[in-house]
Amino acid sequence: MELSDLVLLRGNKPLLAIEIKYTSAARISRGLTQAFSDIRASENFIITPGTKDYLVREDVRVCSLPTFLQTYLPEQLLSQ
Repeated sequence: MELSDLVLLRGNKPLLAIEIKYTSAARISRGLTQAFSDIRASENFIITPGTKDYLVREDVRVCSLPTFLQTYLPEQLLSQ
């Protein structure tokens, strides 16, 4: 069983599910797919040390920590 490394909530509602990888290879295992499905967050992220920012799947974005903190986290905080 695999779990996301971090889940950000607003009240009891999951907003973001975040998996942190130590390599630039953003493989999505069956366990991570299941974890994202079970959590049902508004958005799912895989944070890598790389600088690329892309969708690995329709519901999973890969990006660096600085990109996440500067771009996607403020969007979520302001949109709710």
